Amino acid sequence: RSAITAAASTVDARLADFSSAGPTPISLQLKPDVTAPGVQILSSVPVRRGTWAAFSGTSMAAPHVAGAAALLTQRHPTWTVKQVKSALALTASPAFDGGAEATTARQGAGFIDVAKADQPRLFADPVSVSFGFLRPGRSASRRVALTDAGGGAGDWAVSVQRQGNGAG
Repeated sequence: RSAITAAASTVDARLADFSSAGPTPISLQLKPDVTAPGVQILSSVPVRRGTWAAFSGTSMAAPHVAGAAALLTQRHPTWTVKQVKSALALTASPAFDGGAEATTARQGAGFIDVAKADQPRLFADPVSVSFGFLRPGRSASRRVALTDAGGGAGDWAVSVQRQGNGAG
């Protein structure tokens, strides 16, 4: 528990204005999967440059996600890569863009919360679904398998809610 507790902290859940957004250009897959802190992150630099400096960008957010995945893998050695990804995504908190919750295309599942991800109730496979380009009047379906991650046994009701009132 100490590793998870030490890693958990309150983060500024605002998306950086330079963050990219999905969907991917050709396959129209939903990206990003999750969001992590990436603005003004204190990092080490060579002593000749002062030892510490603040940086921003994907190169700062990616280590947060990799570190969270490493902690979860250490705590739960039987979890698969898909289960670690699911735990991070299904326990994420909303990210905000200009005061309102960011669209899924900008935040993915939201800001990771490694303390919550340590104890998910369910795993989802796949974690996200994309429907590609659908012409008006057409429909598509995708299956998502939900399995107990510990503490999630019982009856569950699953629904989909549209985020906002925008088209699409």
